[in-house]
Amino acid sequence: MPKNKLTIDFKGFEEMYAKLDRLDSNVNKATEEALQKSKRLVHTQLGQAMSPHNNTYKTVKSLTKDNTVEFSGTKASINVGFDIANGGLASIFLMYGTPRHMGSNQYGKHGKSVGATGQDMNLYNAIYSASTKRKVRKLQKEIFDKALEEAMK
Repeated sequence: MPKNKLTIDFKGFEEMYAKLDRLDSNVNKATEEALQKSKRLVHTQLGQAMSPHNNTYKTVKSLTKDNTVEFSGTKASINVGFDIANGGLASIFLMYGTPRHMGSNQYGKHGKSVGATGQDMNLYNAIYSASTKRKVRKLQKEIFDKALEEAMK
């Protein structure tokens, strides 16, 4: 299971949620739609960022496919990102890079330096960047605005 989760998070969410609830609208339906579309947006960006790493096909296939929204009281979340247990471990090394270290022989003498692989900022930014978070918030707000507009008709 991935450790990353998307939640509903935009300015004025609580007020909009309360309005939808007062109008007897299906708030859970709007929440599920917002989270599932947000996940689709992030996964599209992840797929594009993974394209230079064509040798890590197993990692690309490890993107979570489960679109169930988990409700815990008034909080809702959806799993997003790579499933580490099912081939997504390489995504960690791609996102954060690997450390530089010195190789040593059986006598403890250090030999050549084993180079580090750099961090893939495109892959990292596909999930964690401020622009991705802005896009997700904007998408979620649009979905809730639409649901509120329909409920007021």
